[in-house]
Parts: sequence; structure tokens; C-alpha cells
Amino acid sequence: LSKFTVDGQNSWYIDVDGVIYSKDKKQLVRCPNARDGIFTIPDYVEAISTSAFQYCKISEVKIPNSVKKINNNAFFNCNGLTSIYIPASVQELAGDALSACYSLETITVDQDNQYYVSEDNVLFDKNKTILYLYPINKGGEYTIPNTVTELGVAFDSNKYTTSITIPKSVVKM
Repeated sequence: LSKFTVDGQNSWYIDVDGVIYSKDKKQLVRCPNARDGIFTIPDYVEAISTSAFQYCKISEVKIPNSVKKINNNAFFNCNGLTSIYIPASVQELAGDALSACYSLETITVDQDNQYYVSEDNVLFDKNKTILYLYPINKGGEYTIPNTVTELGVAFDSNKYTTSITIPKSVVKM
């Protein structure tokens, strides 16, 4: 699927360059899965819907500072995605938003983001108490920091990591 076309009379959705948005353009609903290369989200978007980029072939997504929320499985199985930048504006990021992104290597979070942080391409909440994502493509051994109390889907589908050391601070998986 390379593009969506929404009838102009539709009360809920519109399409812009083959991508579906809510009528007010505040929510990116669905990107066609044949879309590849770098995708720049327009700066009028405030939320990325559940499964919006599911199975897309994009290699990089540029998220503007207008985006506040990234929903469940937003980038699920986006196998070409190698890097993602999370701007300061993101306040809600579903723990499984980047699940099954087999090529993801680089996770960068804007230093001014008040809710999330990336350390060595591992995604945490700002206080590093929740470990959200350890990239699937990252190999070797990993010792979870002692500040972490909760693991989301952090290590789902990870086949290259040989060993994970879980500290006594972790109480929820």
C-alpha cells in the first residue's frame, strides 16, 4: 500500500500526501506501509496514533516539537527504522511504541524533555526508574542501572543481547 485517499466528505479523517490524519490534523492516524526513506511528521501533528507506522519501511522519522503523545505500537515492526529522535514536547510515550523495530540502533531524546531520557541508546523515563526500550539490534551484555524499578517490554524480541543483569531494585516486569 503506497497511499491512502480519504473522501473529501469524510467528517473524521483527511489525507495529506497519502497519509491519514484526523480532520483537524492534530493526529497522524496511518502512514502507508510502503512508505520508505525519511518521513517528516508535519508540525501541526500533536499525537501519533496506535499502529500509525506499523510495518512501514521508513528508515528514519523526524518528529516535530508539536508532538506530545506517541501511542501503543505506533512504530510496531517498522523494520527499516534505524533511528528515532524524541523531542522535548513528548509527554506520553507508550512503552511498546517501538516494539519489534528490528533495525533500530539509535534512540535520541532531546535533553530538554522532562519525561524521558536516552542513555547509550537505551530509553528510560526521566528518573531512570522505568526502562522502556533496549534496542533489539543492540548486542552484548547489559547491566540494568540500580535506579530501575520497572521493566516494560524493554527486551522483547531481543536476540542479540547475550546477558542481562537485573538489579534487586527491579520489582515490576
